[in-house]
Amino acid sequence: MGIRTLQLNIFSKLKMESWTFHILLMIIISIFTNLSKGQDYQVTFQVEEELPSGTFVGNVSSASKFLDDVQASFPEDYGNLRYSFLTKSSVQSIFSLNDKTGFLFTSVVIDSDTIPTCRVSTDCEFIFDIAAQSARAQSSFFEIITIKVAIIDKNDNAPTFARDTITLTVPESSANGSSFPIESAVDKDSRADNSIKNYEIISPDNIFRLDVDQKLDGSFAVKIVVNTELDRETNDFYQVTVIAKDGGKPPRTGAMKINITITDINDNPPVFEKDSYNISVMEDVLIGTSILQVKATDKDIGPNGEITYQLSPHQMELSTIKEKFAINEKTGVLSVIGQLLYEEGKTYKLIVEALDKGERPLLSLNQAVINIVVNDTGNNPPIVMINLVSSAGGHVVNVSELATINQFVAHIQVEDTDTGENGEVACEVSNPKFGLQSLSGKGYKVVVRDSLDRETFEMHNVVVTCHDYGNPFLSSSASFLVRVTDENDNPPVFSQSIYLEGIDEENRIDEIIGRVYATDKDTGQNGLVQYYVAEEFKSMFQMNPQTGILTANARFDREVTSNITFKVLAIDQGTPSQLTGMSTVVITLNDINDNPPRFTKELFEFSIMENNLPDTLVGQLTAKDIDEGRNAQFAFNLANKTSSFFPFVVFWDGRVKCNSALDREVKSEYFFTAVATDQGTPSRSSFTNIHVKVLDENDMEPHITFPVQGNNTISVPHLLSIRTVIATIEAHDDDDGINQELTYLISSGNENGIFYLNPSNGELSMTMVYPVEKDELFTLFILVHDNGIEKQHSVKTELNIIIKYSNASALAPFQDYIKGSYVGIVVAVITVTTLLSTAIIVVICVIRRFDQHQQKHQQIEMEGCQQNNMVDLIEDKTNGLPILSQSYDKADLPKKKKEVSFSFDDEMDSNDHELSFSTTSAFEDQKQKESQYHHGDVCPNRQIVPLKSFGSHQSLQTPITTWNPKTHELKTSLALPSEDCHSDTSRETVTSDSGRGGSDDDLPISSCKDHLKGPIKKLEDFIPKSYRRGISPKKVHSLSLEDRTFNNSGDKSDNKNNNNSCRQSYPVAISSNHGNKKSTFKVWQPLTDRKVCDKAASPEIWSPSFV
Repeated sequence: MGIRTLQLNIFSKLKMESWTFHILLMIIISIFTNLSKGQDYQVTFQVEEELPSGTFVGNVSSASKFLDDVQASFPEDYGNLRYSFLTKSSVQSIFSLNDKTGFLFTSVVIDSDTIPTCRVSTDCEFIFDIAAQSARAQSSFFEIITIKVAIIDKNDNAPTFARDTITLTVPESSANGSSFPIESAVDKDSRADNSIKNYEIISPDNIFRLDVDQKLDGSFAVKIVVNTELDRETNDFYQVTVIAKDGGKPPRTGAMKINITITDINDNPPVFEKDSYNISVMEDVLIGTSILQVKATDKDIGPNGEITYQLSPHQMELSTIKEKFAINEKTGVLSVIGQLLYEEGKTYKLIVEALDKGERPLLSLNQAVINIVVNDTGNNPPIVMINLVSSAGGHVVNVSELATINQFVAHIQVEDTDTGENGEVACEVSNPKFGLQSLSGKGYKVVVRDSLDRETFEMHNVVVTCHDYGNPFLSSSASFLVRVTDENDNPPVFSQSIYLEGIDEENRIDEIIGRVYATDKDTGQNGLVQYYVAEEFKSMFQMNPQTGILTANARFDREVTSNITFKVLAIDQGTPSQLTGMSTVVITLNDINDNPPRFTKELFEFSIMENNLPDTLVGQLTAKDIDEGRNAQFAFNLANKTSSFFPFVVFWDGRVKCNSALDREVKSEYFFTAVATDQGTPSRSSFTNIHVKVLDENDMEPHITFPVQGNNTISVPHLLSIRTVIATIEAHDDDDGINQELTYLISSGNENGIFYLNPSNGELSMTMVYPVEKDELFTLFILVHDNGIEKQHSVKTELNIIIKYSNASALAPFQDYIKGSYVGIVVAVITVTTLLSTAIIVVICVIRRFDQHQQKHQQIEMEGCQQNNMVDLIEDKTNGLPILSQSYDKADLPKKKKEVSFSFDDEMDSNDHELSFSTTSAFEDQKQKESQYHHGDVCPNRQIVPLKSFGSHQSLQTPITTWNPKTHELKTSLALPSEDCHSDTSRETVTSDSGRGGSDDDLPISSCKDHLKGPIKKLEDFIPKSYRRGISPKKVHSLSLEDRTFNNSGDKSDNKNNNNSCRQSYPVAISSNHGNKKSTFKVWQPLTDRKVCDKAASPEIWSPSFV
């Protein structure tokens, strides 16, 4: 028992493990199966028919999840995919594939109407497979993409009938509902929506209707159905129009005209005009004599309306009657063919029938009964004699169809030898068109009783019967024929009231267009028709007069006139007047492809913003083609084949798109050519130029070229004048317009406001004279940003500025900067300066030689207050009056660097006094108030020393001038050399160029002890206010010493012309009388650096320097 249980447990365990193994095996197989099975990729595109070859259809790689799967599973193959048709088929003749991009294009102009599969199936589709694989040799990637291209059919074809006009014959016996099949229209469009959907009929009075049935193959069975009873005798012709419409939007239509002729059937029997006739004949009447004519009519035409006469075969005594009488089957004339015998009371009764000649002849509805009485010759019948006045030969008389009523036709003479009632005669005419009028015993005249119409009856048989009043009546007859002669009373009639013809434009001359036809019921010349074109159209058309063939007499252009309507004439040749018939001809000019599409502009100018998105619309091309139909349908394209990198695409409808992002900085404009090609045969094209301007987007940052790393430091002198440009920030922006405009700012480092940066041009200048004791470094952080509207870009840079401490001239620190930046300019300036200096030195030498010659004859006394360059008063020995002059010390001669000759000219005296002396600059410390020249103050206690010679030096005494500000008096005195007034050292660190050399410390100022007795004139009376303030109107901040020196010219005219210059002259001197002449002296003041600095520091406290 235990062993058995163990066996069962082992078996159960093995069985369970077996089931588990099978389940795992199935899962593994399923996984491998799914891994080996490729993904089913499909994509569907749609493309319209009739688009030009090369039209983009779609990207085969756009199949759902295809690229995502590739990128996820085969990332190394993602950029190396190649595409190709999986199998060779006819599809490759219709579509082309770019193996790298997967772009699918059309290779031909697709016309779904010519594709057999599209005409059978309701959906026009192409289904094919594309193989996708990797270009890498070691790759195993391979997938199949199923492509479905649906061709969208355009409603580009209208329904057409095989013929524009057809003729249909309908018997008048057709019952209501009778149908007659006609040809149906065809539509080349393949889609069911654009194919024929219904038919319509335009029928006057709704005589006819349409019966349309659609067949299994989609075509239609079209029938004309009689909608009412027809009667040819009422109307024998109808014209209807059948219209076929397709299902397009808007629908297109085709039309066909149907000329329906109602054919006659033998539905009308002959009818006698009279039911009975009564006549009498003599028994001895001659055989063959016509005794009566019966007449019947039939409304039918043709054979159905032709009548024959016969004796009724069913009448009694038919054989006897046929022996005596006979009737002409065509004319109905009854003649005697046998000998008649008088039998009292006997009357021959003849029954006459009329039959037509239809396929099934109809017997007249009524019968004519002729009662014939044979008279005995004992009672002589009247004798009838016919006198045809205008006989046409035989028993025929011609009468015009235009004969008027009662017009004479023939004369009837009746003779009856009997007497009494047997001799009284009465006559009558059997033909209703004619009558008898009595001629008062001279017989009768036959006259026209009713209008005649040759076109209806040309020959009339006139039977004149006369009888007497005997018992019985005896009568006799005589007959003749009246031929109705033709008159031109019928105009020609065209077979159609409107002729519709067509001709291609650009036709040749004498090309046949069509033919017209007209008939005239008249005969002879009256019925002879000739054809003509209306006079105003003879330059365009000509017509053969005999045949009616219409030909072109000019070349036509449908684009000028699409149809021409004119009249044609049919004129008979009758006399006395010609009659004219008229019809209308409508010529439709058929279009040929003689005009290419015309662009509305010779140059299309578009613009697009750079960095655009792909597939951005750039603009729309427009063109017109004045042809029609397919000749007027056109498509746009690029004129020349371009590389795959060309960024623009021209679509068939004229849209110009950009398929890639543009960069204006790489290329700012594009020029290319587009073509418009119509669908005519052969096709025509025209071209236009396209200019696309790429508009700027602010996508570029400014680029700074100075200062930059390694070149961002400049040095400037600390005495540099205000507003002098010390550097220019150089930057540029590759954008355009306002995006290119830059603004320059100092973001930091200019907390003291020392520098000014022009925001528009980047020029950096000083806003003040910044004093320093040593070289000082400033670091400016420069910000440059563009002026873009939507967004702005900015960059920063650093500029290190070293303000140099220097003890040289104000121009010296700037020389390095000039040499470094403007070498060429410096060379030119030095050259010019050298030449000018040489010329000035020569002039000075000449003047000084002349001065030395003049000094031998002059004696000048000088007095004044001397401080560096001081102005002294010199007493004139002639009259004792003081004059302004300059002290001159030989000890100063070795220190002089510059000399300038000044002359004091007396305009009144020919013996002018000229004084030559050096010009120097003197500076005083503003802290020593007592030594300043403040508003005219001078150093006190100066002595006056008269000088006889300009070059002499007084060692014992020094003339000084004292200015009393309270009394406003100027006094002169003599001071000993040991008692000098000394000035403090100037705080200028740069040595001024005074012309004498040295600094301010080298210039002593003598103390003043003795005073010159006696007041002199006030100095402010001689010194102008502008001179006393020491302000130059213009170039206060100029670095040039020359700009700071007033005009040294003594000429008044020069002084007037230089009032606005940097130098200005002021007359300061006192005049003195030399005999009877007056001598005037002038003094010139230079503005030095010290005065500029002092003026800037304190406009009201300054120390003038006199020359």
